[in-house]
Amino acid sequence: WVNLVTDGLPATALGFNKPDADIMRQAPRGLKDPIVDAWLFFRYMLIGVYVGVATVGGQVYWFMYYGEGPQLSWEELAGWSTCDEGGIVPAMGCEIFGDFRPSSVALSILVTIEMFNALNSLSENQSLLQMPLWTNM
Repeated sequence: WVNLVTDGLPATALGFNKPDADIMRQAPRGLKDPIVDAWLFFRYMLIGVYVGVATVGGQVYWFMYYGEGPQLSWEELAGWSTCDEGGIVPAMGCEIFGDFRPSSVALSILVTIEMFNALNSLSENQSLLQMPLWTNM
């Protein structure tokens, strides 16, 4: 569901983009060349790491630092899975981990990042200066 929400509309829009201006000047990929080369794999991993860190970071921020959040310590937050089993219990009780607001923050961050990440996919090799956003209009 999250993948459909975060990637469905941008992927549909990208399907209507014009091809890269230099696509016919590029040599074809060799028969033995991998589809995902080392650079593309590194790029995918880097994007995955920053999306994951930002999403989890937003949820952690709500629990620990947000003014209207519970402002838990790291130990209380890290021990969430053992809260009901007699682990470290926050002052607000274990029910705070069932609150929907930190998940909403994380989902909002994820959707926003994925919408901006769609801009990375306009072209594999050209910048937004060479292939601006409005090229598919």
